[in-house]
Amino acid sequence: MSDGGWEAFVRAHFPGYLLPSSRVEAIAVEEAARFLARITGRNHELALLRAVSTVAPRIAELRAFAMQLLPDLARNLPSRADITTRDWRGGFQGRLDVRRTSYQQASGDRSRYVTQARDPSFALPENILVRAVAERLLRLLIDLRKADVLAKHGWGADAQGAEGELRRILSATALREVPSEPITPQHELGAQGAAHRGYGAALTWHKALRQGLDATEANAIATMLAEGALTPIEEHTRFEIAVVIRLLQALWSKLEAAQGAKGERFEFHRSLVHANRDEVASFERGDGARVQVYYNQCHLDPGPRDDGAKYYMGGRAGRLRPDITVVVEKDGQRRAAVVEIKLTENASYVLQGFHEAIVYRWEYAGALRGWPKAILVTSADVPGAVRPGDDVIAVGWSKWVPETVVEGLLEGV
Repeated sequence: MSDGGWEAFVRAHFPGYLLPSSRVEAIAVEEAARFLARITGRNHELALLRAVSTVAPRIAELRAFAMQLLPDLARNLPSRADITTRDWRGGFQGRLDVRRTSYQQASGDRSRYVTQARDPSFALPENILVRAVAERLLRLLIDLRKADVLAKHGWGADAQGAEGELRRILSATALREVPSEPITPQHELGAQGAAHRGYGAALTWHKALRQGLDATEANAIATMLAEGALTPIEEHTRFEIAVVIRLLQALWSKLEAAQGAKGERFEFHRSLVHANRDEVASFERGDGARVQVYYNQCHLDPGPRDDGAKYYMGGRAGRLRPDITVVVEKDGQRRAAVVEIKLTENASYVLQGFHEAIVYRWEYAGALRGWPKAILVTSADVPGAVRPGDDVIAVGWSKWVPETVVEGLLEGV
C-alpha cells in the first residue's frame, strides 16, 4: 500500500515527541516514556523502546548471525596453545620436558621430573568480543520476550528463534570456554582482522548495540528512534500516530500566536500526568483556556449506544472508543470533537469509517457542540472537499489538517 507520505512523516516527526530535537519540541526523557506508553497503549520504559528500535530493523541480520554465522564459527572456534609446566616428584604423568628434567636431576635432585602440556585456549580477543555480543543479544531478547513484545509482532518469531540458538551456543559449544572481559579497542581490532564472517557480524552488532543502547546524547538517541522506533508498531497504529502528530502541529501553529485578554499565551504540554487526566497533549493558557487531545480513550460520557448495549447485553458490548477526542474549554464552557481514523485504500472500508463517524456524532451529541463534530481521516484520497456546516466530514491524509477544520475546532479560543 502506498503510504502517501504519512510513513515518512511519522518517522521524521515521532522522535521529536520522545526526546529533545528542537527548541519547540523539547521533552524530558521521563515524559518521553509516558508519551510512548500513552500513544501505543503499552506501559514499557524508554529503555525497552531503544531495545526494540535496535533489534527490529535488523531482524534479518540477527537471524543470519544467530542461526548461521555463529553456529558455524562455534564449531570451528580458533584457539591458541597455552603451555603449562608442572613439577613432579617420584614419578610423573604426561609429556616429559627432557631438558628441564635433566637439568633438575643433574643438580642432584634425582626424584624430580618436569612435564609440559599444550592446552588449547580460546581467549583470543576476537573470540571474547563474539561471546560478549552473543551474551548481550541473548539478554536483550530475553528482556523483550518477558516484556511480551515479541509475541505481538511479526518479527517476534525470528527473534525468539534467535534467542534459543544463542542460548544453545553459549552453553553447549566451545564459546562457553571463552573468558568474559570488558570490550576494548584491542578486541575490536581482533574481530576486524579475523577471517571468519562471524567476527565481522559480531563487530557490527557490537557497534549497533553500543549506539542503540548506550548512547546518552539526546540527538543521537532521537536519530536511532527515527530509524527503528516505529518498526514493531502495527501499520494502522503508525498511521494513527501520524494523524495525531499532524493534528497537534496544526493546533499548536494556530494557538501559538493566540493571546488572551491580558496577553496570556498558550503553553504546549505532552503526556501530562495528573489525576483523572490521560491526554497525550494539552495546550493551556493563563486565563483558563485549554485544548486537550486524547488518543484512543473513552473520555466522553457514554451515549445511547453504550447505555443501550450495557442494558441489553449485560455490559459485555464494550464502549465506543474514538481514535482522537479534542476537548476545548474556555470561560466555563466545554465542547468536543471526535476523529475516526482508517488506514485503507478500499472505498467500501472508507465508507464504513464515515458511517462510524456518524455514529460517534450521535453517540456523543451532548458534548459535540462545535464544528466539526466528527471527522473521518483516511489514508486514501477523499474526492469531496470539506463542506463547512456538515456535522460529519471526511479528509484524506494528503489534505490533513484543513485550515477550516483547525479554525472550527478552535473557534472562540
